[in-house]
Amino acid sequence: TQQLTPPVFCVRARKFAAIAGTVNADNVHRLQSRMVLEASNGGITVEANKVLAEKGIPVCPDLFSAGGAGIVR
Repeated sequence: TQQLTPPVFCVRARKFAAIAGTVNADNVHRLQSRMVLEASNGGITVEANKVLAEKGIPVCPDLFSAGGAGIVR
């Protein structure tokens, strides 16, 4: 299993559709970045957010990093 170790990991949309849950409970433990930039709507699951918080890795949420491109109701 390959570790993901860029200083800032960007969770983004692929092509024209945002993929929800890209970072989830199954793969969040592979992240070794110092910060996560969530650039797609819902790219990180609630469980993964909890793990990142426990590891002390800050997450810039999609609302800020994607410029509010989409609004979740």
